Amino acid sequence: MKTMQKLLAALLAIVCLFSITACVRDGSGEVDLEDGEDVTVTYGKVTVANLSGKDAVELYYKRSTAAKWSDNILSVDVFHKNMGLEITYPKGAKSNYDIRLVFEDGTYQDFTKLDLEGEAGKGKIVYLGKAPENAPEKTTVKK
Repeated sequence: MKTMQKLLAALLAIVCLFSITACVRDGSGEVDLEDGEDVTVTYGKVTVANLSGKDAVELYYKRSTAAKWSDNILSVDVFHKNMGLEITYPKGAKSNYDIRLVFEDGTYQDFTKLDLEGEAGKGKIVYLGKAPENAPEKTTVKK
């Protein structure tokens, strides 16, 4: 039950975040909308693999140009090392994204300038850490 509450709270926070993001163009200013004009936010999905070598208990993301991180979007209690997980994010004007893994001891590791919408957005896996040499469709992750 506690996990479900966390998940629902995270989903609500993400929806609120996306609603605010929809009113901003590339983080540079507000967009004036006419009465009755709709704003559509398109979402993308990508699989991320935790190859950090540690189990993570929180996962955050942001556009690389943004200052603030999202709320914790981890949909499981523990994102185990060597585990893959599908995440949903708001697609934006060819933006790169940063992902932060927070570990049980409170330390964290950031993976920056990830192209979630490009190559990874075509069903490829984004490896958070060093991808194995035999990994199919490797996407480079900059530390």
